[in-house]
Amino acid sequence: NEVNVATIQGHKNFRTTVELQSQPAGQHWHAAADVPWISFASTNGTTPATLEVILDASQLPVGFSAGYITLSDGTNSVFALPVNLRVEGLKLTHLESDPDSELVYGINQDPNNPATRAFLLEINSRTEGIERLIPVGNSVTDIAVHNGDQRIYVPNWATGSLLAVNKTNFVVERTYAFQPF
Repeated sequence: NEVNVATIQGHKNFRTTVELQSQPAGQHWHAAADVPWISFASTNGTTPATLEVILDASQLPVGFSAGYITLSDGTNSVFALPVNLRVEGLKLTHLESDPDSELVYGINQDPNNPATRAFLLEINSRTEGIERLIPVGNSVTDIAVHNGDQRIYVPNWATGSLLAVNKTNFVVERTYAFQPF
């Protein structure tokens, strides 16, 4: 097992989870990291559990960074979990402010290569920090914030899909197909 994720340079609070199981259930665990950009919402618990891993890409260079999560029983190291983080450069191509909040939504995608993966970013205009992000396909041409239905719409012109992202939980809750250009 390993953690393989990607985020944008400058994202301080990228979160991912790891499910912890044991036989028998009820085993105590402690999590530690070998690099400072890996931290945890909680460093210990009892199985079964969800370990919330927090990755800080704010000081990392663009490219790949690697580290390890060590799980122990408090005394002995039980398991080392590799963490592979791909940090992509900040290349905002579209921005749309939310008139009902201090949030701004942006598309991060290499403008010289629309086939690259695009991310939808939620940016706090007060702190100027990236709050959340999700991958939203490629060849994104626009973004629209609709507060009436609590969605953000993201069109992918090459694939012919319009993604509807729920503003509350920041997941794609529906995809609409259209004729690609």
